[in-house]
Amino acid sequence: MAIYKVEISEEAIDYRIEMLEIIDSVKIIRDSDSLEFTLECATEDIEAVEYELRKAERRDDYCLWERIG
Repeated sequence: MAIYKVEISEEAIDYRIEMLEIIDSVKIIRDSDSLEFTLECATEDIEAVEYELRKAERRDDYCLWERIG
């Protein structure tokens, strides 16, 4: 299990969450309309999750993320 702390721009957050939730093991914990959320995923999905997060870094106004567990 891997855990990430993620913050994504307001313009892109709904889209990015939608894309991340396509990955089967992803669980997103978000407080209401906050731009920051916690993401959990299975070990076998780490590569796919980090690919999506790196894509968000390149394409969105901003995307900050770090693996915390």
